[in-house]
Amino acid sequence: MQIIRNSLGVWRDLGFKQVVLLSVLDGRSNLVCACLDGTRFSIQEAQILTTIHHDCRCCFVGIHHDCLPGTRAFVMDTKAAKNIEMKYRQQKIGQVDANITFIEWFDSCTTRFQLEYLGAFRFNLFKNHNYKLTDFVDLRTFKILNNEEIIRP
Repeated sequence: MQIIRNSLGVWRDLGFKQVVLLSVLDGRSNLVCACLDGTRFSIQEAQILTTIHHDCRCCFVGIHHDCLPGTRAFVMDTKAAKNIEMKYRQQKIGQVDANITFIEWFDSCTTRFQLEYLGAFRFNLFKNHNYKLTDFVDLRTFKILNNEEIIRP
């Protein structure tokens, strides 16, 4: 968590007024982080996000313009890339435009990956009842809702 806090100071010192939060595009990302991915914050607002959860892999990137340049890597699996068999890596590891959010990326992922990431209960709501990833979290408290807390269809 100290790295994220320090990065805010770096972006501020470099003259940036805003940062964008980037989560990791993979199946190991915390659902709260996934839902916050791509959100812009002032440097001040971002201070409250430095303690979302233990071992957070998100980072802040300073932003001046409307978009981020380049691409972002993704791993369409719940395992670390190094633990994916070589014969499957080409279909599970790749890159997307840097401005694609976790939610947009997730919508384009395979059904199998979506089920693995969400679990059966949330996946059913997501696929069959038009629930969004943000319906499974409380973004005010940075908490993943348990099954009983999710509003039923």
